Order: sequence, then structure tokens, then C-alpha cells
Amino acid sequence: MEQIILARHCQTDLLASGDSGTRRNDSPLSELGLKQAAQVSKFVNKFEYDAIFSSLFIRTIKTAEIINENKKPQFANINLSEYFAGDDGKGRESTTMGITRTMSFIYPMFDLYKSIVIVGHNSINSTILRSFLNMEFEEAENYFKSVGQVLVLRRDWQKGDKVWHIEDEFTPDQG
Repeated sequence: MEQIILARHCQTDLLASGDSGTRRNDSPLSELGLKQAAQVSKFVNKFEYDAIFSSLFIRTIKTAEIINENKKPQFANINLSEYFAGDDGKGRESTTMGITRTMSFIYPMFDLYKSIVIVGHNSINSTILRSFLNMEFEEAENYFKSVGQVLVLRRDWQKGDKVWHIEDEFTPDQG
């Protein structure tokens, strides 16, 4: 694999109301979120990709559907969901467990695809970024503070790239 495009889901009705809710809440995209997804789609579709993946949450699936105007294969998978938490919002999964769950899903794709899009959440996208760029979680988390934020990661060993790097980034209008 040469390229991974990481996108955070766009604004939800719950976020638009000013209530961040709990991680388990699955609020649909707001009107602004739908507009943001169209902006993200325009940016992401400047790049070639073979497939698009999302978590099982409505907000990530809808963002992925809007991005996927090229009608590439689209899959939703629990391994890209947020860190598992109970109804009380307290963690049931450590960072190490989240990294293992997420990266064990991504690594087998290296032989299957040249480029993929992952539409996820701040925490999981930060986990992926942390793993590929070998950075602290807090630093990685800063890249996905805004809804709809996109990072294009690239590593093309045939062109001499020895490590993954951020090739491009985009943040849609935040309203």
C-alpha cells in the first residue's frame, strides 16, 4: 500500500446542538455535516483510491457514501469504531487494545490495495496516525480535532520513501 487517506466523519446533529454526547451515540449528519462531506469528497476525489472503509456508525457510513462518488467498494467494519466504552462513558478498552484491534485490520490490506480511504473518528484516526508516523497520541489527536478533517498519508518505497509522511491535508468549513 502506498497511500491511506484518513477522514474524520463530518458534523452530526448532536455536535451541531452543542452537545458532544457520548461516544456510543450515533447521531446522523447535520445540514452542515452534509455540506462538509461534499467538500471532503471534492478534496478526497483528487486522489486515486481502491476502496473506502468506515466504522459501523451512521455518521461515518454517510460521510463515506458522500465521499465515494467514484463508487469504489465500500465496507463498514467494527475494527474502525471508536474505542469501546460502556454506557457510563468509561473506557472498556485500553489504547494498546485499540491499536491492536485497528492495526490488525489495516495491515492485511497492504497486499490487497494500493490506496484506501478510512472514514473514522478522532480517536481511531489518531491511533492510525500514531502507528504510521510513530508519534505520541496527543500529537496525533491534534490532527483530527475538527469534524471532516482529512490527512493523506503516503509511503511509496519505489520512489524512495523510507517512512510514511503526511502528503496533504484538508479541513472543511466549520460553519
